[in-house]
Amino acid sequence: MDNQKPDRQEYRVPGDFATLSEAIRSVDPWARILLAPGVYAESFQVEQPIEVLRDPAFEPCVSEGVSADIPVERANDVDSEKKTQEETVESVLSAFAKSTLEKTVDGSAERQEEDEASEPISSEWKPDANAVIIETRGVGAIRFSAEQALFRGITFRNCKQEERPSSKFYDSNEDGMEDGGDDADDTLGIEVSSDNSELNDALVNLTPAVVVTEGSAIFEDCVISSQTGCGMVLIGEASPILRRCRFSHSAGALQFSQQSQGTFDKCTFVGLDVRGILLVEQADPTFRDCEIAECRKEGVIIAGGAKGVFLNCVIRDNRLINTVLVDHADPTFGNCRFLNARENGLLIAKEAKGTFEDCEISGNRSFGVTIDERSDPSFSRCRFTDNWKMGVLCDHESSGTFDTCEIRQNRSSNVGVVHESKPVFRNCSMSDGRDEGVYIAECGFGTFENCRFERNHTSNIRVLQEGGPKFVGCTIADGEKLGIHVIEFGRASFESCTVRGSGEESIFVSSEAKVKFQQMRILDGRKGGVIIRDSAKLTCEKTTIQQHVPFSIGVIEKGVLECSDCDLYGRVIVSEPDSTASASFRGCTFTAPDQPNRKQPSLVLDAGSQTELFECRFQKSRVADILVDPKAVMSQVDTMSHRRVLGMLWERDRLPVVEKKRAEGAIHWVTVRNVVLWLLLLLVIVVALVMESNSFKKVPRRGSRMIPCEPSIVSQETVRHV
Repeated sequence: MDNQKPDRQEYRVPGDFATLSEAIRSVDPWARILLAPGVYAESFQVEQPIEVLRDPAFEPCVSEGVSADIPVERANDVDSEKKTQEETVESVLSAFAKSTLEKTVDGSAERQEEDEASEPISSEWKPDANAVIIETRGVGAIRFSAEQALFRGITFRNCKQEERPSSKFYDSNEDGMEDGGDDADDTLGIEVSSDNSELNDALVNLTPAVVVTEGSAIFEDCVISSQTGCGMVLIGEASPILRRCRFSHSAGALQFSQQSQGTFDKCTFVGLDVRGILLVEQADPTFRDCEIAECRKEGVIIAGGAKGVFLNCVIRDNRLINTVLVDHADPTFGNCRFLNARENGLLIAKEAKGTFEDCEISGNRSFGVTIDERSDPSFSRCRFTDNWKMGVLCDHESSGTFDTCEIRQNRSSNVGVVHESKPVFRNCSMSDGRDEGVYIAECGFGTFENCRFERNHTSNIRVLQEGGPKFVGCTIADGEKLGIHVIEFGRASFESCTVRGSGEESIFVSSEAKVKFQQMRILDGRKGGVIIRDSAKLTCEKTTIQQHVPFSIGVIEKGVLECSDCDLYGRVIVSEPDSTASASFRGCTFTAPDQPNRKQPSLVLDAGSQTELFECRFQKSRVADILVDPKAVMSQVDTMSHRRVLGMLWERDRLPVVEKKRAEGAIHWVTVRNVVLWLLLLLVIVVALVMESNSFKKVPRRGSRMIPCEPSIVSQETVRHV
């Protein structure tokens, strides 16, 4: 603006004009008004391009010899003002936010006492003796509708009506602008239509310090506060520019509505008595390098389809929630930090969206982010760490996309998915959680692609209560207890994943759960490989289960196992003393345990178990391939064993029930071989008998009469024999 009109005229207040209101009404466009330090108790409207600056020529300190024509309000006059802002009407959103935090998920965060939460926030600004303060008193506001205007180094303040100004104030009585004058107004003179009236009631119906209705006014190094509302309201097509401004000591800092925009660079919004920034309707401002902190409720609320861009901002230490997105809101946050809220770091609800890139959500005393009520945000390269409950909670049919995110060291589960939610996680890491890496319950779903679940305390993955997630290409490693835990009717599908290094069992499937493995690798469980029990079912296809101690697979208590084309190393045990556990192996390869000091079979069938083997192979066995209890039932089809089935277990003398069946329509080569062998043996016997009969002929004894026949040649051997 300075470059557009270099020959602008300059006026001083007081001096050329007695009051600022008179100067603004009287000067030509593009004029510059220089203000002496002091308090200007005035209310006016800026409708033309002007500049209002603090007079740089004024001395930083005022001595006793200064002319009485330039009265100055000392700092102690400002410090005597009391911070008596009362709580505004309760917001429906606040109740909604609190109810959302009460989840059925295990774990609870430590909370502050109610009296502590109600303490006033000590963050009052204290202008120095050289401050230029434009003050209204409970009525009206400073209004901007000019296309261009510049205010630099000015403090805008709205006080309560009962607080009268000091005699040192520059009052506007001379211009007819005192309270009750012709230009005084009890309201903003505007109406903001919004479906989110519960969000507006607390702020827009009260008097702000500044209202911008249109134009691109510029505010630099200003302080804005209001004891009777929020600091600044932007409506219509307002698009101001604020640089290095400070908002505090107000019910709220900013409220945007309709199509308002604006740019805010390096501004601070600290210590607001209700909330910091409110965006509704089609508002779309931009914030860069700003700080929103220590508000009594929310730091930022974006609702009603509003957008907004937040870049390199810090939103921290707010007493309810750092940021709330509701009702189709769709903002963008880049490289922002959401830290240390007393409740959630982020609440995204009521079909809201939002894009978050390179953000950090850390240290919040409840959930890092709660995604609720069919909301669908997007997170890329974000970090969710050290939150007092879950890092991420997806609830009530919500979704969301997480790409290359780090979710770790949260004090409950790292990720929770409940109530038919369907988020998508790609290339993410869920590690070092105090409970599960991911907790999926109450019909929760979700897709996890190429993710890592490492070093979580109870289990890396836990699925229950008809949850049905899908895991593709994931690494589940080094869980302190279980690798994968699926119970209570849980459903889960795993494809091309690796499970290794679990502190206890690698896989635990129980309580009528159903799990499907495809092309899996399960390694190095310290207390066992896979357990299927309590009517649960596990289906494995093309899966490799490496040697575990004491067993690689255990099927007990009505558990069901179906394996096809799997490589099974170590002992496989099917055991059910009281009822029936069943297992089916098709095209599998069993490799005996590699334990030099103990000779164990590859497959152990205990009492009550039922097992079927189709075209399986056993290798490297030292004692026997299969150990079968007499009360077990086993069926074999084209199974090749290096050793016979050992049919004696625990000194029971009854032979086991071993059924050898042939697959329907298949050729039983063993039977064919046996038939051929028997036929060959029979043929050999027949040939031998024929040859024997031909070799013996009747020869007369010595002294007997011999009837000569035809001459014959008798060999010496025949003679000798006779």
